[in-house]
Amino acid sequence: MWKCNSCGASNGDESDVCSSCGAQKPLETAVESAPKSNGMKVLIAVLAVACLVLIGVIVYLNSQKNTVTTENAAPIDTTVTESADSAENTEEAAQSETAAEPSAEPIIIQTLDREKLFATHEADEVIATVGGMDLLWEEYFYFLSNEAYSVENYIATMAMYGGSITWSDPWGDSENPDETFADYALSSTGEYVRLMVAITELSEENDAGLSEEDLSAVADTMAKTFADALGDDATEEEIDSYLKDRYMTRAIMERLVSMDYLYNNTYRALYGENAEKVSEEDALKYMFESGYMSANHILFMTVDPATGEALSEEAVAEKLEKAQAIADELRAIEDKDELLARFAELKDELDEDSGKTAYPNGYTFTPGVMVSEFEDATKALGDYEVSEPVQSSYGYHVILRLPLEADAELMSASGGAATARGLFATKDFSEKLYERMDNLSVDFVEGFEKPDLLAYLTETEIG
Repeated sequence: MWKCNSCGASNGDESDVCSSCGAQKPLETAVESAPKSNGMKVLIAVLAVACLVLIGVIVYLNSQKNTVTTENAAPIDTTVTESADSAENTEEAAQSETAAEPSAEPIIIQTLDREKLFATHEADEVIATVGGMDLLWEEYFYFLSNEAYSVENYIATMAMYGGSITWSDPWGDSENPDETFADYALSSTGEYVRLMVAITELSEENDAGLSEEDLSAVADTMAKTFADALGDDATEEEIDSYLKDRYMTRAIMERLVSMDYLYNNTYRALYGENAEKVSEEDALKYMFESGYMSANHILFMTVDPATGEALSEEAVAEKLEKAQAIADELRAIEDKDELLARFAELKDELDEDSGKTAYPNGYTFTPGVMVSEFEDATKALGDYEVSEPVQSSYGYHVILRLPLEADAELMSASGGAATARGLFATKDFSEKLYERMDNLSVDFVEGFEKPDLLAYLTETEIG
């Protein structure tokens, strides 16, 4: 059984559309298994930096216990691999019915010798500038180390299932097919550095810096993280030692946690708390460009909503007769206001769509969300036009096409609720960050060269 995201009705697994409202079966499986684009790792960081940054800090700080047996080896925690596109293949391989069982024998993989690499420069050495801001070696190394963990986690997981992947293998970027996992760790490090500077610059330009309340919340978050990792009675020396062991400082952690607040403050400054600053013109333009349609309907079901079984031929004929009578009546009304009022009365009286409670004003959707017969009929109508009875596998729909509204609740294949203003704001903000990132570069100082990670690998036993 699956539950319809639109109306909440239960449906059999063999059905791909809801028997009550005609919405398509949620596409979570297809979405999750679809390959990400090459730029998705940046898009994730841009659109969800508020979550990723903080989660990355907490995961990083709490990874002291792991399955690695070498004393100075990197933690192997497969939950961190989501920052690499290749991680999706790991999950698919692990969940496949034909996948090999994880090996019970110790496995040797290559991990980054962080201590050796970190020692090549002083922690406070300025190694680059980004947008006029100095980048210290310890800051750069934190991101590099974190990206290296992602690579190590992926390689380790694949090794447990019999795969053999090395740092020098291509990681799967179709635009740069020769880019290796080592290259990926370095390039992703640069992306995260540029992203943080981009957020900082945009926050400054929009007067969206940290308030006293934000600073207090950042401090509370750090304190809670330390307490969760080390206990409430941890001393300052223990905290400093703990951070040092993980190539992190209080300053780095504070900056990371602050990104959450700078990101949200800038968003609110540009678009409002709930994207209310987005103009109706921009919201509607977004909807038109995205192919949204809006329609309401009166559904006369020809299947039993509890079982999904077809009604008798006599009952179906009766439903069609009712649907035709309603369509004829509505199509004869020329005044728009009168049409809307009468449609509302008939819908309240006759509609058998269980989704009408959640969506009393109809559905605003993109292609592929609703059952195809409903979608095709809506496309063929002009605003405030009424269809003839439209038959789907679940009944007869009398459809009223409606104009798009900027504040309508939008439907999606995954069931997530949103508005056009909110989606426009998300898209526009990501584009602003992309543009700012594109205009930034990590300019390394004279004499500094990006490390050759392959020269700093060590063998580590896992399993």
